Amino acid sequence: MRDVRAVEIDGFYVKLKPIDESDFSKIIEWRNNPDNNKYLNQSYKLTMPLQRKWYNDKYLKSNDILFMIIVKKYNIKIGTIGINDLDCENKVGILGRLLIGDTNYRGSKELIEAMILIYDFIFYHLKIENLYGHCVIKNEKVISFDKKFGFLPTQKVVFPEYCYLNSMELIEMVNNQERYEKCKPNFAKIIDFYKIRDSHAT
Repeated sequence: MRDVRAVEIDGFYVKLKPIDESDFSKIIEWRNNPDNNKYLNQSYKLTMPLQRKWYNDKYLKSNDILFMIIVKKYNIKIGTIGINDLDCENKVGILGRLLIGDTNYRGSKELIEAMILIYDFIFYHLKIENLYGHCVIKNEKVISFDKKFGFLPTQKVVFPEYCYLNSMELIEMVNNQERYEKCKPNFAKIIDFYKIRDSHAT
């Protein structure tokens, strides 16, 4: 797990860097923002001591992997993305902690590339066969976005502990490599379009 957590994933517009203490202030800022917090599993104000305690006592002892999304051109942090409950033996994981704290990058090419990078990492590097995801039912934009990448609602809930948090009901969905590969070209075309456009602009 330590070796997997050390992986840095490099793309054209963004890179995914394993989180460390230098990221804590940004994470606290984003997670305490009311616009973000309404869909998070956090009913309290996050502080630096609580963040450090979570990192040392829970995260480092878990099978979770969390990345910071960094825009390479400006070297700025825009959000987080990760995998929870990673079980490489049974080839199962849960997509988690997607949070775009910088609102300028919601729905952006940088977000799209970050999602391609994380899915490629999950399906091709970690060899996960069933990738689950949980989203607040009212968060229709995220659910729609996930479905465009291949996620479908599960026929039978596999992780009920993630389906009801802080008085919010969540939908459970699942994806696999086959469905992802059918959807990926649609998003790859978007990234290619921006690469061509941006190369002409320089």
